[in-house]
Amino acid sequence: MRNVIEALLPSAFAAFVIFIGKMTAKAITAVDGATTFDDQQAAIFILVQQAGHGVVLFIQWVM
Repeated sequence: MRNVIEALLPSAFAAFVIFIGKMTAKAITAVDGATTFDDQQAAIFILVQQAGHGVVLFIQWVM
């Protein structure tokens, strides 16, 4: 839990932080295709998983 708290300190820019209890064993990075259209804005989702630690989903709104 200490590692998760330390990881969140520099992430003050994140709009939302959601803790997820279970996921697959592989680390997942999924970025929304907001750049596919020139004038469209969307959220960026990044899923990070470390062995033995919780998974954190960062959602930052693109402005």
